[in-house]
Amino acid sequence: MFSEIKTVKQYPTNYRECTAVAKQELATKVNNVQDYDVIFLGYADMVE
Repeated sequence: MFSEIKTVKQYPTNYRECTAVAKQELATKVNNVQDYDVIFLGYADMVE
């Protein structure tokens, strides 16, 4: 039913190292995230 999400490159298994890499890859940054009461996360529905 679900497909595995695979990355192009392998990310570090250590949490802090992984988040450091992910932060470098962000296209945009929200500087004032603490000012938001609600944040919606969306994703594509990949139903075949």
